[in-house]
Amino acid sequence: LDRIAEENAVASFDYESKEGNKAARSHVYRLLGLNGIIDRAHKQIKADVLEQSRLIDGAKNDLKKRVADMIEVHDAPIRAIEQREEQRLAKIQEAISAIEDVAAAIKVNSGRQTALAVLDKLLAVKITEEVFQEATRDAADVLQKSIEHVEQMVELIKEREDKEAELAELRKKQAESEQRERERRIADEAAAKAKLEAEEAAQRRIDAAEAEAKALRDRADAIGRNAELHNQANDAESA
Repeated sequence: LDRIAEENAVASFDYESKEGNKAARSHVYRLLGLNGIIDRAHKQIKADVLEQSRLIDGAKNDLKKRVADMIEVHDAPIRAIEQREEQRLAKIQEAISAIEDVAAAIKVNSGRQTALAVLDKLLAVKITEEVFQEATRDAADVLQKSIEHVEQMVELIKEREDKEAELAELRKKQAESEQRERERRIADEAAAKAKLEAEEAAQRRIDAAEAEAKALRDRADAIGRNAELHNQANDAESA
């Protein structure tokens, strides 16, 4: 291509003449043909490179697999140790969390007996190196804080229950007082009603006696008038 470039640089054509113009066009056509040659060469070289790349990738993968196999021989025991260590630490943390969960279950609205039972349970916990190993000190701190927490909750629950008992007693006394007031009011109303009924009954008896007395007076008056009329009649006959 360098040689052709040199020849192209010195090539000269009479573009204005028919023969020169034809020669120039022929020269350009030959140059255009170089693109096809370049494309075919590129395609072949690229195919060769791709095949080499495939072979290289395959070799790389094979080498890496052999390295991975060699690593696995020694890495598998390491991973097994790490897994056992994770399980050991998780078991220790689970035991510590169990202490925290027991204490956290006690709330202000819990019953006092329930809180005392939890406190007894925490006081009975034994922190041993066999269980907690290197976390023994941490576990002991968690246990102490849990015990202190529950003790505080016991006091708060006692205060709450005492206040509730006091309030219940006040409500009971208020209810009894209100009941006595209702009974007194009912008794007063009954007494007032009985008094009214007695007064009405007495008035009815008075009215009845007065009516009877009036009837007797009216009857006596009538008898007296009849007797007078009778005497007057007798006197008239005698005259």
